[in-house]
Amino acid sequence: MVSRTGFTGDLGYELWIDPSHALELWDALFDKGKIHGIRPMGTHALEVARIEAGFLAAQVDFPPADQAIMTDRSRSPFELDLGRLVDFSKPDFNGRRALLEEQKKRLALPLRAARRRGQQAGALGLHLRQRTRTSSAP
Repeated sequence: MVSRTGFTGDLGYELWIDPSHALELWDALFDKGKIHGIRPMGTHALEVARIEAGFLAAQVDFPPADQAIMTDRSRSPFELDLGRLVDFSKPDFNGRRALLEEQKKRLALPLRAARRRGQQAGALGLHLRQRTRTSSAP
């Protein structure tokens, strides 16, 4: 399967294949891609690109609610800046009343990236609740 759903938001593709064909596909891609300067990249490079794009990753930047051991560690769609994905026109779904109340009272503060150049985030007047990932941008 070829997918345009990328981990980093960059123009690219993901190839989903049977693991028994992985080495053969790798060799073929890099052989044909030499003319285009194709080269491998590691997971650290992927993480940097993800962080730069501002993409959140479950189990990395926040624990999913069903896996949060402490209830104050779960995150709502509003905290993850995903409130636009909540469809309140649906009459019933788990958590609807709590999310309506949260939206009404603006209880949740969205998670944000703290960017700095030569200063600590605190010096910029930012209150950091929890730092999950840091990376220097190229």
